[in-house]
Amino acid sequence: MQKRILDFYFNVNLSLPVIIILEPSEENWNKIFNITLELTKSLPGRVEKIYFLGNKKEYKVFIPQDFEIYSAEWIRENFKRPLLIGKILENLSTDNKKRIIIVITSKEIIDLRDWENSEISKWIVFFNIGEESFIDLKRIENPIASVYIKNSDFVPLSFEIKPENIKSIIDYNDGKFILKINGDSEQLEGHLKTICSDELPKLIIQRTKGDPEEFLFQIESTWFSELQWKNIPDNLLTIINSGIDKKDFKCPNCNKIHNYKTLICPEGGTILTDFPLNTVILIKNNKYLSLSDWFAYPLKNNERIITIDGTLYDWTKGKWEKVKVIDLYEEVDNETWGLLHRI
Repeated sequence: MQKRILDFYFNVNLSLPVIIILEPSEENWNKIFNITLELTKSLPGRVEKIYFLGNKKEYKVFIPQDFEIYSAEWIRENFKRPLLIGKILENLSTDNKKRIIIVITSKEIIDLRDWENSEISKWIVFFNIGEESFIDLKRIENPIASVYIKNSDFVPLSFEIKPENIKSIIDYNDGKFILKINGDSEQLEGHLKTICSDELPKLIIQRTKGDPEEFLFQIESTWFSELQWKNIPDNLLTIINSGIDKKDFKCPNCNKIHNYKTLICPEGGTILTDFPLNTVILIKNNKYLSLSDWFAYPLKNNERIITIDGTLYDWTKGKWEKVKVIDLYEEVDNETWGLLHRI
């Protein structure tokens, strides 16, 4: 499968919408009303719909006042309906969208056992008005356990993920790269430059309860500035060529002969003075390229990468095989040499 370099964008809301299902009880309505109204006010913008047991009709809530204004009319339509939840859960299961489902009731639901082992049952929180007088918001939340990006051959060459408090870590395991996203935020936005094949990478959210959610990315035009090949300064050309040829060179600092692997003059001072430190430098045709803030750079028609810490990986037998950490002035591609400029 041909490897491609693609740019992606994503913007995901991590807070879950809330659905409330109410017991259509005339005798308990005042209590149910007060609890539900307080809940809609405590979760502004998150409560999407109200249902009543025994009725698959949905009642949309755009602002908390909607429930306060229209609920008397809604409950009149639903008094004395049987306590059945099946048709409601069937409706909510059709779009495979993750939600928090709060059921407020005082009695046992007739057909609940039919849904015991379903995926949607993991998202339901029950509230018994005979035992509880208010809803603890901590109880209804379904915290995020992990957020990550991956697919079978995905490599994040460069990425930018917001907000600023988000920390991103690249993990390599069993021939695959995974971009792990850690932090506390209701919104997640990011740009990625990646190597991938026809199987595009996915953002995966795993919560404490329920199966993982998968989000596809939007392909975008280049967000990141391309890394630029620059001319090697004249005063470094002889040293660089000596390194490629594995020959000693005359030091510009002390005028003595040093081994080609020498990066710091014994009498003081760095030798490759115009090259940035703590990154990989690639050299080709008297030009150099610094990986800068990129995690990796593609080589050999995207079948090899070199990471910012100087590690080579080759795409072999369906996975990224770790080859080695490069030596100084090691040929990493045709007529392309690499060095990890670290002092």
